[in-house]
Amino acid sequence: MTLGKGHGKVIVQVYLDMVEPEVLINPSVDAAVCTACLRIALDGQAKYPIPIPTPP
Repeated sequence: MTLGKGHGKVIVQVYLDMVEPEVLINPSVDAAVCTACLRIALDGQAKYPIPIPTPP
């Protein structure tokens, strides 16, 4: 999280039971990082209006 703050970004941690596009749609969010499952970002990328990078 300090990496983003070092670049002037605001970091918000969110814990979700279900990762759904409706939850992540927020005009003030530029991206979301999903650590739950790689397939959420890869298989469902067309559903999400923002980038969802995943940790290696």
